[in-house]
Amino acid sequence: NRFYGNGMTDAEVGLTRRERAWLNSHPLIQLGSDGAWAPYEYLDKDGVLRGLSAAFLARIENILGIRFQPPKSYPWKETMARAKSGKIDVLSILVNTPERQKYFNFTKPFMIWPNVIAMRTDATAISGLEDLAGKRVGVVDGYAIQATLKRTNPDLVLVPQTTLAE
Repeated sequence: NRFYGNGMTDAEVGLTRRERAWLNSHPLIQLGSDGAWAPYEYLDKDGVLRGLSAAFLARIENILGIRFQPPKSYPWKETMARAKSGKIDVLSILVNTPERQKYFNFTKPFMIWPNVIAMRTDATAISGLEDLAGKRVGVVDGYAIQATLKRTNPDLVLVPQTTLAE
């Protein structure tokens, strides 16, 4: 039973013996993230993880006495493939979908945000997705919204991009 700086035990923090054994055998946990999804998470010019998820992960490190290996900058689709194959232990932010539940265990959400449509300032205003039927819509390749739009709005012409900035 491990004690934390605040005097709490693993059981009080919510860890099982099996979970503590896994943490003990992984002194450096391989972290995967989306390096270009500000303000939620992004890698700065020095390759340091920043954003809301970075603050949350730093708190987890402190509470559990663990260390995350800073993420490498991979396109999102490659990050997902590396996580599925076990080369990445933890993803910092991931939308929970039925398909992803086949590969990953999910915590309770620590952030919830809406999806939005961003357009050029010279584009015609739209009131909803139906106004985009037949139009090219950029999506980050491998994001959950890509599969959702493909399934729910087949009239959109989805154009996969490597990053949100693209």
